[in-house]
Amino acid sequence: MAVPLLLLPLVAAALLPLPAPAPPPFRVVGAIAGRAASTHYAASVRAAGSASWTAALVLQTTARNASSLHGCGYFGHLDGWSNSFVNLELSGPVEVRITRLTPATKTSIVSAVVRPASSGATASVVRGAAVVAVQGESRFTVDFDGGMETTDTGPNYRGPPMHTFAVFANILDPNPPSRSDPHVLAIAPGDPLPLPGSLGQNTTTVLFLPGEHRPAAAPGGWAIWTLPPRVRIHVPNGAIVYAALVTGKWGAQDITVDGFGAFSGEEMSRCPNRTDVAAAQSCTISCPTNTSPQGMTLTGVTTAVVTGVTFIDFPNHHIIAQATQCRGGGVDGEGHAGIMSNVKVLGWRANGDGLHVFGSWKVSKMFMRTQDDSMYGL
Repeated sequence: MAVPLLLLPLVAAALLPLPAPAPPPFRVVGAIAGRAASTHYAASVRAAGSASWTAALVLQTTARNASSLHGCGYFGHLDGWSNSFVNLELSGPVEVRITRLTPATKTSIVSAVVRPASSGATASVVRGAAVVAVQGESRFTVDFDGGMETTDTGPNYRGPPMHTFAVFANILDPNPPSRSDPHVLAIAPGDPLPLPGSLGQNTTTVLFLPGEHRPAAAPGGWAIWTLPPRVRIHVPNGAIVYAALVTGKWGAQDITVDGFGAFSGEEMSRCPNRTDVAAAQSCTISCPTNTSPQGMTLTGVTTAVVTGVTFIDFPNHHIIAQATQCRGGGVDGEGHAGIMSNVKVLGWRANGDGLHVFGSWKVSKMFMRTQDDSMYGL
């Protein structure tokens, strides 16, 4: 039977592909099971021009008591200092509202300043809360009431612990892996991490699901994971992996680590077997020889891309990135063997350097808050 002419436009329209859904204006995580939120700050986010706010998880890292056995490497004058931070993804301008939770009798914020100003973010104070306008991808601190802006916290400082705040605004992840993809190995909290060489040839991605991941410690007393080559390691916002990363032998190829989650050394001591008092005391005496693991050790990699992730308070250097000299166009077409971009480091300990790069690397858009060298390279 002939199709009526009037129906032809409708039939043709039905055959056209549907437009892709618009990306959300932002993504945040509300909570991580088992991980306490900041005790000093809370935050919420909304798209610029919107009237509704969405609560966002604020995490906190704190300098430990330097006199405790497990605190080897901490500075006594930083006891109790903290840094709170919020990780978010955005596809356009947003606003971040920050409220102070302590001290209980003086929670209202009076002034707020963004540093660095080159981030493009600006802050104002509305009814005792700081409201920060974020235009796009950026990494910055927000100073409240002159805490670090007008206060000299140098060697002569004798005031109470300082509690700082950082915002990590990331471009909306355009390609998050799906746990339903047959080529993706999804790791849930409590699952063992894959051993070197154990991944099948069809595995393209190792995806850490949201939550706290605490891999079993090696005989030396620390959790250390050897990164598989030619596999994407994705740690999304809302996942924290309490382990150090290594590549092992020289010359690993195609190392990829991305996402907006975190690798944490907060629960690591410089001394293995810290529950053994005698061993801990012996290690404390020899603490300057620090043999604890670095947050990430890339040994002579031929190609590597590390983006987005946060490293929190490791007992040794945070990132050692050693690459071979590039031959040809490299991973970026510009002759670099490695790319390190939008990576954040929050460290409290002596010898806790931020980033060391050796060989052919392109480094950009980093955030370093350390008590030792932030970055150097050869």
